[in-house]
Amino acid sequence: MAIIQEDLNEIRHVWNAHRIRPSTNANVPAGIPNIMYTAPHLWGADDLLVPFRLLTHLQRELQVPNFSSM
Repeated sequence: MAIIQEDLNEIRHVWNAHRIRPSTNANVPAGIPNIMYTAPHLWGADDLLVPFRLLTHLQRELQVPNFSSM
């Protein structure tokens, strides 16, 4: 499995480091995915990432309803 994971990591690195060309579709941003992810403000977007610690805290604090038992 380590070989497969290494290949997947390499593919992810290559894909996220390549440049996306400008498109005629105005709704599609151009740029390098890694930079677009880490600095969305450069593309006029908001950073909507939620810290993992906050998610785990909320999971502990909030009760999720179980709709399958209704």
